[in-house]
This record gives sequence, C-alpha cells and structure tokens, in this order.
Amino acid sequence: MVLGALIFIAGAFVYKSAQKPELQVDYNGQMSHMIDLAIADGVLTNREEEKIIALAQESNMDATALIKDAKIRIENSEEDSETEIINHIKKSGDDFEKLVVKKFTREYFKVLEWAGDKYVDGIYADTTLHPDLLMQLQLKSSKVLFYVECKWRNGFKGESVQFARKDQFERYQQFEKEKDIPVFIALGIGGKANKPEAMYAFPLRLISSNSITKKELMKYEKDLSKNFYYVAKTKILK
Repeated sequence: MVLGALIFIAGAFVYKSAQKPELQVDYNGQMSHMIDLAIADGVLTNREEEKIIALAQESNMDATALIKDAKIRIENSEEDSETEIINHIKKSGDDFEKLVVKKFTREYFKVLEWAGDKYVDGIYADTTLHPDLLMQLQLKSSKVLFYVECKWRNGFKGESVQFARKDQFERYQQFEKEKDIPVFIALGIGGKANKPEAMYAFPLRLISSNSITKKELMKYEKDLSKNFYYVAKTKILK
C-alpha cells in the first residue's frame, strides 16, 4: 500500500503543471489519499471520481489521466486493503444511522430491517437497495410500518443540499409506490455524523427532486434533544 502511494505521488508530478512547491506536495498527498480510499473498497465510485476531478481542477492536474491510473491500480491491486484503510465516508453514514436508530424510543418502535451494503462480484441482498431502516410503531390495536433513509452531509452548497443521487431518489420513489409504505429522509447537516449541527426528517412523497433548499427544510427541522415521534394518521415523522 505504501509503495503504491509513493508510485502514485511520483506519477502525479508528471500530470502537474506549474505550481508552488509547497502546494504541490499537499495536493499530491490529498490525491493519493483519495486513491487509497478507492482501493480500500475495491471500486472507484462516481463520488470519488467527482472528488478527484475537483481536486485536479484546483491543482492543475490532468484528471483524466489520474482516474485512468487509479482504475489500473484498483484492477491490479492484490491487497486486502479494506482491513488497512478506514472508509471514512461509509463510517460517517454508519454513525449517522446509529444516531437515528437511537432517536426511536424502544418502548414504541422496533427496527424490523436495517439494510446493509455488503456485496461481491455484483451479488448483494435485495435489502441493499432498500431504504436504510424499516421501522414498526406499535399502537394499541395495530402496527404501523414506515421506512427511513439516513443521510448526513457536511453542509449546504449555496442555498440547498443534495441528499441523494438522482437514481437513488427515483429508486426510493418507486419503492414507496410498490410497497405502499411511507419513506422518510432523515438528514443530518454539519458537525459530525454522530453529532450533527442540525437534523431534519421529511416525507419523500412531498419532495420533488434529490435536492432540497434551506427554506424548504426549515419546516422539517427536528429538535436534537428529543426523540422521533410518528403521527400515523397524517403519516408525518417528527
């Protein structure tokens, strides 16, 4: 892994145009770290490619060449690097999911499903594509089901935030329609995944795209000091 990182850093100097020496080392280190994270899970995701392109543009590197080299390194890697490098993005997602789960009082709510994301050679469980949590609210005379998809973001981009990819958003819409079970998005913003600065919970059926504005989110803001409460009659998660 260390050798691979050194080779990548050396190669990055070829792609780099005129830059101040002190900045060049920093950019190469950041880029090398991104590639190592991709190798850790054995795939270069769209999000990782976007980050590489953004950093390449900022540092005047050749993004196309870097991505090509990254894919070659992933294909040729024989290391079990997943045990050596922490996938920080996945860890943040897991931490926020745990926080959301703890916001449901055990006396009234039960987690029936907690979807994972394990897969190999394109083989994965059906629940991998489901929203993260299938919750059950136990009422006096009945049981009510609803799904919660958990998303944490570092912050807003301008006046809005993209809480899911377009294909994910459309998949959740189709899922809600087919299952006839409400789907909610629990969105954490800022701070850390296990301690966000703000949290929101909104029904998927009332959202028109995979992005949502600050103004629209205001009506869905949740008091972080309180647990979730589900109003079965109106199908609202508070």
